[in-house]
Amino acid sequence: MDKSRFSSIAHGRRPVWNPIAASHLQEYVSHFALPDNSAVLDIGCGRGHVLNLVLSQYQVRGLGVDPSTCAIAEAARDMATFVAAGRLVLVERAFDVRDYDAATFGLIVCIGSTHAVGNYRETLRVAKRLLSPNGLLLVGEGYWKRIPSADYLAFLKMSFEEHSTHQVTHSINRYRRRL
Repeated sequence: MDKSRFSSIAHGRRPVWNPIAASHLQEYVSHFALPDNSAVLDIGCGRGHVLNLVLSQYQVRGLGVDPSTCAIAEAARDMATFVAAGRLVLVERAFDVRDYDAATFGLIVCIGSTHAVGNYRETLRVAKRLLSPNGLLLVGEGYWKRIPSADYLAFLKMSFEEHSTHQVTHSINRYRRRL
């Protein structure tokens, strides 16, 4: 089964495809001070919930990038008004930093999608290049609440090291001893 299709089915009509509550995202967005006409990039935008919040509160232009056909289709349906007004472009493809000019974005969002850039540190490096002076970055990284089983990792086609924990070194050492 296509992993993006499976993700779409699993998340259903939930507005946010990550473990951050929609109310918390609303709180974060309400604290931004984005100048009119700023460009906003959401890497791994999913259904575009964060973009929807930002575009609803600020007079900015949004760009959502996600490789999932299902996610982009749902985002386009949910935010058709912004697309029609020319304030939102949704791109169905993998993120590639070479597609964007330096110092372009007033806000970059990457929540639960740092793997789309490479990893957390690479996301920070890319954001530094793409953010305009005084630009904002909202990044959220996945982590293991507990050590996952080998079967679970195989199902996800992931390695343990792709996420960290609150106690990274301790957890990695415990995981390696279990192998």
